Amino acid sequence: MNAARGWVPPFGPQIEFTDLTAKAVATRDQIRVENFEALLYGGAAKGSAIINWGGPWSVEGNVSSERINLQELMVLFTREAKSTGQLESRMRFSLASQGLATLFDSPKIEGSFDIKKGDLDGVDLVRALQSGGRGVTQGGATRFEEISGTLTLSNGRYQYRNMKLSSGLLSSVGAFEIAPSRDVSGRITVELRSQAAQIKGNYTVDGDLKAVVLKPN
Repeated sequence: MNAARGWVPPFGPQIEFTDLTAKAVATRDQIRVENFEALLYGGAAKGSAIINWGGPWSVEGNVSSERINLQELMVLFTREAKSTGQLESRMRFSLASQGLATLFDSPKIEGSFDIKKGDLDGVDLVRALQSGGRGVTQGGATRFEEISGTLTLSNGRYQYRNMKLSSGLLSSVGAFEIAPSRDVSGRITVELRSQAAQIKGNYTVDGDLKAVVLKPN
């Protein structure tokens, strides 16, 4: 299968593919996609999948990506956060539904990711440290060299674990989750280390995607 330039699937997330090729074998009630390769949002993705129908619909497979423009991809899922950077990921996914129209309503995703050189929207870690534990910090952005972690998505809940951020002398570790209501919760530790001093703070992550709040512990 070859998709034309600028092709958008007729259902599911409206991802625009610059190029898409796939090798698949079809039977009466199943398509086995042995491999697919795609160009999209400045980067590339590849993987495999098994699609079943004839009763409940189901799709399961894996995908890896590199050099994806994070800001362009995020717009498809939320306009409440506008982080930037180049995304690399390795994910397993599964979808299940009684009908095609609702197949993408409750996806399950599990895997790891790495984002290079961007801005984390809605959170200013430096300002949180500068506050010295006096009051909450809300809004802003944090420039980073790299963010890595794992993601689990199930029942509309995004769980981010083993999160690590590095940006020169600044670093952070922690975990948080985003509920189906878009509320955010979690805990992070932020550290700013130089030859002259070391500043460290522990914070509770609260609020929602429109207004993330850091509260000192």
